[in-house]
Amino acid sequence: MNGRRILVVGGMLLLLAGLSYAAVYVAVFSQALAKMQLLNLQVALDMAVKGQLEMARGYAQEFHNLQRRQLLHWLVPLHLILGGLTALAISSFIRALELKKKWEKILSYLLILGGVLASAGFLAQLIGYGFYGWGISLLGYVWLLIGVSGYVSMLVLYVIAKPEL
Repeated sequence: MNGRRILVVGGMLLLLAGLSYAAVYVAVFSQALAKMQLLNLQVALDMAVKGQLEMARGYAQEFHNLQRRQLLHWLVPLHLILGGLTALAISSFIRALELKKKWEKILSYLLILGGVLASAGFLAQLIGYGFYGWGISLLGYVWLLIGVSGYVSMLVLYVIAKPEL
């Protein structure tokens, strides 16, 4: 499989996975999380007004935890979709760069797997593996950065070598 095919197939799979995750989240989890957030905020305010500050802190902390869960739920499909769109965008000009097939494959795999790892790390944080999830996401970002940087540097060299663009 060449680099362009890896980018197109991987990009489409990332898009499909991201949109599927977002659809399931919206259909199943988003309303329940929003209701729990509102309930915790209301109870925290009620407890604070009544002078029960310790209980108010507990409910405010639970509100914060629910907000964090909601953010992580959105970061998963966001990174899948953005990784997919980036891969598809790069696939449109990869042939013009005239990279060696080996480097084309390496950069393509780094880009696709980086998107998967970044999302998987956020998913791991959601299910309770905070530190490990953070590390997995960080590795995914590094791979994404290497993949995109490789293609961007080759694009810059291509534009410099052929200024008629």
